[in-house]
Amino acid sequence: MSTTPSTSKPEIAYTVFGGAQKARIHKDPYPLCIVVLHRQGRLHRDSALLELTKNPDYEVISVEDPEAAPEIDSLVKKYPHVRFLLLQSQLTAGEKLNLVMDEAESKHVLAIWSDIHAPASSLSLRILEKIIQRDFLCATPVLKTQKLETVPTVQVPAFTGHRLKILPWNPLHDGMKSVFPYDFTGIYSREKFRFCGGFDHRIKSPYWQMADFGFRSFLWGEEISVTTSLYFQYRDETPLLDHTPDTGYKLFYLKNMSIDFRNDRGILSIRRFPGYLLKSGTSFLRALHEFRDVQKWVGLRKYRYKLDARSLVDLWEPPE
Repeated sequence: MSTTPSTSKPEIAYTVFGGAQKARIHKDPYPLCIVVLHRQGRLHRDSALLELTKNPDYEVISVEDPEAAPEIDSLVKKYPHVRFLLLQSQLTAGEKLNLVMDEAESKHVLAIWSDIHAPASSLSLRILEKIIQRDFLCATPVLKTQKLETVPTVQVPAFTGHRLKILPWNPLHDGMKSVFPYDFTGIYSREKFRFCGGFDHRIKSPYWQMADFGFRSFLWGEEISVTTSLYFQYRDETPLLDHTPDTGYKLFYLKNMSIDFRNDRGILSIRRFPGYLLKSGTSFLRALHEFRDVQKWVGLRKYRYKLDARSLVDLWEPPE
């Protein structure tokens, strides 16, 4: 079955394989969908799928890159309960999650990479049901390295003068807010995810794609926080996040950092343009086109904003 979802995102060509056997057996709604993202090719695919399919109560979706096409039939036979989404082109992690939010049947989605080990204790139905009962956009896990060292997954926004810094902290206690879900990993509410617009497909940098999603979500009144009940561990080296400013940073800057909140609405004022022009690294006309494009985007969503970036950072509770 070839599918092209009709959302605000660009059309994505992909094909769905498998999952029919589980759909026939499982008549009631699934409490949770586990979506498996892959990196390092197929290195950890089997380990992850064997681990994540032990509990029959969960819907499992595996997002496969085009290179997996020759193996797809054998994967379906080996894992008949898993639904495989075979992409016809390369996508960012954020785009893959946007796609899964359209495909999943469950109200909540756990996003996890195949190179992350999920202990059975963290995937118990009792624990996960408690987590999804909370009113949240995303609950992020505690992540450990291969050597069982805690990864500083909590992202804390701060200003030094007018310059934004996002500081990494260890997850010290349950409920700590994080300005974005580290490594895209966590349990998402599909309803809130879609309300917030998902990840921006125009941003290719993983870091700025996560930062844009997280900041926007907080500016629109949603919350991302740590749940210490979820405990995962990397099977290999912990991936490094490259936060070098690029074209994706420019979108993040305009959509989040440049917003003024006035009269119960968000505004991208034209007075912000000179500062953007100086930092954009492009011509006047190109910068003006980029600015107006985002200005129009903000205008269509102006009443979703609940505060601006400065207020968000000022109100942020410092980690203790």
